[in-house]
Parts: sequence; structure tokens; C-alpha cells
Amino acid sequence: MNARAYHHGDLREALLDAALASLDTDGQLPSWRALARACEVSHTAPYRHFSNFDALQTAVAAACFRRLTAAVRAATAPLFEPLARLEAGLGAYLRFGVTHPSWYELMFGRKHTLLRDADVNEASQEAYGTLVEAVAACGVADPGTVAFAVWSALHGLTDIATTGIEPPRTDTPGRAELAASVIAMCVEYVERRAASAR
Repeated sequence: MNARAYHHGDLREALLDAALASLDTDGQLPSWRALARACEVSHTAPYRHFSNFDALQTAVAAACFRRLTAAVRAATAPLFEPLARLEAGLGAYLRFGVTHPSWYELMFGRKHTLLRDADVNEASQEAYGTLVEAVAACGVADPGTVAFAVWSALHGLTDIATTGIEPPRTDTPGRAELAASVIAMCVEYVERRAASAR
């Protein structure tokens, strides 16, 4: 990154991008000085946008949720059939977590303490809203309840995939087959609930 290329007001985004990149590659957020060095600014410059390291961490968590929302919307945008959109969104969620395990851990780790922050909570609600919208579009009578059941299965699958936990038996399906099975199970569950609402 090059601070000389910045326009007024975009240093905050550059700092967030650098923090996200470090979290992605190193599994942890950079130190304050490392963050400033990555953006080629003075070590005091980040303080203009984040009062302390905790403020940076919550801003990064919110950014992760917003990127999840963008990933899901990008995956579903080309599709029109509701169940196909749901399946694509579930797949995008899983890929996001597997591709960015450190982001996912920050979003949902530490006993969800970061979700108490207003900005993080708003971003997480927007991300979750994509699932509720997708379920509702399928014609389910109680999309909130059904979406939570689907998310519980999907989050469990993503958490297993990102932490590297192996099934207790050696004859269980491979990860790709397991992922496809869980997503298919979720779609079929929504389809059944939609059919019962007709």
C-alpha cells in the first residue's frame, strides 16, 4: 500500500484492508506499528481513525460481516429461482468461512463479545438478513425460525471446516461431500417448510 496514493478520507479503509490482510495471512491482527508501516504512515496516524486497538478490532469484525454480505449477494445475484438462490447463498457462506478462517473466528469467537458493539451487531444483522430474505422468498410461513435452524446447521459445518475438526469415524464422507450433503439438507428442509405453508 502507498499512503501517497490516498485521497482525503480513505486512510481508514486502507487501515482496515491492511488489518484484514494481516489477519488472513498471519491469523492475527497486526501490531499498531506494523499496521502503520503497512500503510506507510506514521505510527500515530491510525489513532485518527481508531481510538485504540479494541476499536480497530471491532471495526475489522464489522468489515468481515460486510464482506460476507457482499459475497452472499454476489453469489445469488445472477439467479432468480428462490431455492437456487438459497443454495448459492449457503455455498457462498461456507466458502467465505473456509477461505477466511481467521476472519470467521474473529466474527464468532470470544463468546460473541464483539457482537455487542453496535456497528458489529448492525453488520452481522445485515449478513444474517440475507439468509432470512432467501428463506422468506421460498414461501416459508415463519422465515425467522426456519432461517435460524438453517444457520445453525451451516454455522456448525463452517466451524468444523475452519477449525479442522475431523469426524470421529474414518469411514465418514470427505469434506466436500459432507458440505454438499449439509447444504442439500438445508435446502430440502426449507422446501418442505414452504410446501407445508401452501
